[in-house]
Amino acid sequence: MSEVKPEVAAEEVQPKRTRKTTPIAVYPEVPTRIIAIDGQYIKDYFAGEFKAGNITRKEIGEWTDLAEKLIAEKGERAYFQEFRAQFVQKFFPDLEKRKSQKVKKESMSDFLKGLL
Repeated sequence: MSEVKPEVAAEEVQPKRTRKTTPIAVYPEVPTRIIAIDGQYIKDYFAGEFKAGNITRKEIGEWTDLAEKLIAEKGERAYFQEFRAQFVQKFFPDLEKRKSQKVKKESMSDFLKGLL
């Protein structure tokens, strides 16, 4: 049997803090961040918009060609980021604008240099 050392038992284990996750968007809601768009959202978006008449057969064909091209170039597992980026650029350009408007934080070295 192993004994618990008193100094080890006295230490409190701090619970690990986890990051808040971005909830995945569910169509027809409008995503608030690019990361919230997954493959299922894109499928549901195309299906819903096609049924509503907002997307044509030709456009669906173009997106199919793009997906096949990206899969051939990057592989089945690596194509999605590029595909999602183009999807966002076409249908949710405001998300791209939000991404580029992030406020640059002052680095520690810049702060310290400013004190001199």
